[in-house]
Amino acid sequence: MKAVVIGIVFLSVIGTAVYFATTGDHGLDSAQDIGELLERQSDREASELIDRFEKDQKEKADPSLPQVSETGPWPRIEFEETTFNFGSMGVLIEDTHEFTIRNTGEAPLEMKTGESTCKCTRFEVEKKVLAPGEETKVIISWKPKSREASFRHGGKLHTNDPQNKIVNFAVTGAVEDFLEILPERWTVDAVYEDSPGTLTAKVGSRLFDELPEPQLISKSGLVTATFHPMDIGELRSVRMKSGWQVSLQVSPEIPVGRFEEDVRIVFHEIDQDKGVTVAAQRYGNVTVRPFNPPQAFIEREMELQMGQFSSSEGKSVEVLLIVNQKGLTEDLNVTVAESNPPGFTAEISPLGAVQGDFGRYRMKVSYPAGLPRALRNTTTPGKLELHTNLPNGESVAFWIRMNAF
Repeated sequence: MKAVVIGIVFLSVIGTAVYFATTGDHGLDSAQDIGELLERQSDREASELIDRFEKDQKEKADPSLPQVSETGPWPRIEFEETTFNFGSMGVLIEDTHEFTIRNTGEAPLEMKTGESTCKCTRFEVEKKVLAPGEETKVIISWKPKSREASFRHGGKLHTNDPQNKIVNFAVTGAVEDFLEILPERWTVDAVYEDSPGTLTAKVGSRLFDELPEPQLISKSGLVTATFHPMDIGELRSVRMKSGWQVSLQVSPEIPVGRFEEDVRIVFHEIDQDKGVTVAAQRYGNVTVRPFNPPQAFIEREMELQMGQFSSSEGKSVEVLLIVNQKGLTEDLNVTVAESNPPGFTAEISPLGAVQGDFGRYRMKVSYPAGLPRALRNTTTPGKLELHTNLPNGESVAFWIRMNAF
């Protein structure tokens, strides 16, 4: 691909060399330099260079653009600034800035706006012809749609000033979310039967000077939090203007295994909220280990990897259960409480006699033949939750990845 790109450039090598030399891009002044540059670029970068060259050549040949007089007299465009730094602003907020320009030359100054970048909602000049001594405004409006640490957008103004045939105007700054959550994902300490999982996190703003106390919304009710205002030192350490320290707890009542829930931090007084994923690992009387095949169970994630298989044939995998069944007066059994996709089954069989309070079991998890096709992946995993008849009613939850075609 790169060879094709370079070949295209060399079809117009003289024009390209002149283009790069006159614009000053990359300090190039020969066709050899251009060839060497393109050899160093990726296919995408080389294509972008060619696209920019072709676009500028078309603009230069556009008869609708202001034409420079060969004999004079000439206009002269003057401006105090061509770049405005707005500091910081929030996502989806629209703002406008006006640049003042004047004609200090001896002939009428003709102007036409060229192409603007995609983040600008408006790029125009109020008056397209200025007599000597007159002034007007170049107006840029912008509305960023996402966070951007180094925002820079604007457009070209074409003129008939021989010294400034193209003037680039731009606005720069930092675009911030109204609210920031640190860390971006909340993974708590291990959760045990008699001990909740805990985490200290932060929620704050680089835009608001003050934030009211927030509220954590958990659909399950198993995630709770208390909030304490951050002091000046804490705010400076995370470059925030205002914020709260979050003391998070995940209840021991979550099922054994991996737990995950999307919660929201809500600031009712300012009508702002922010979502965050809370993840935890619950340990209890049931320990799950890989069995057959070993790679079918990822212990750290409590994840069953069923792989790819035909839904008409179904598939099964096996895991090892090590169970503390103290107080259990009957045989251990498990029942499916939740299955996504529907239809999963689970069967256990003992591996020898119970030793003291502990029993070992082979558990066969199956997606039986004839069930509908189903795809569950990292983005949209499946879930299998099993209830036991242990005295504490303990449950075990698995995440599932599979492609039943």
